[in-house]
Amino acid sequence: MTTTKSPTISAQVMLRGSGGVAPGQQAITAANIKDFTPSPGTAEKVRQAFQAKGFDVGAIVGNSFSITATQAIFEKEFRTRLSHTERGGIQTVKTAKTKDKSEDYELPLTPLAPDIAAEVIAVTFTPPPDFGPVSFQ
Repeated sequence: MTTTKSPTISAQVMLRGSGGVAPGQQAITAANIKDFTPSPGTAEKVRQAFQAKGFDVGAIVGNSFSITATQAIFEKEFRTRLSHTERGGIQTVKTAKTKDKSEDYELPLTPLAPDIAAEVIAVTFTPPPDFGPVSFQ
């Protein structure tokens, strides 16, 4: 009997800044950059929460860090189905419950514990580039 191992995939976790602002709410300048940076304690709390759920977590870089796990762990922890795009990307698949069958690169935050979700702006897959060999298929 053969078993199919769930592929390993990665996503980026964007954190809310210690000033409570998210990118896009105002221009980022040298004077306010600290407002967009999460506090070290908050960042570590969120990293540990993902690690406890079975994700490998990367270092904090700016306002984000990477999470890596099998597709099965992503689907279980974010309570969503994922699909592989023709160009090699990963997307969430909306269900009939949402009445939207479109695909999206962002994962739902509602399955996260409320104290963790409050610190996260988005958990997102990187879309594949619009250039290169797979873009012409």
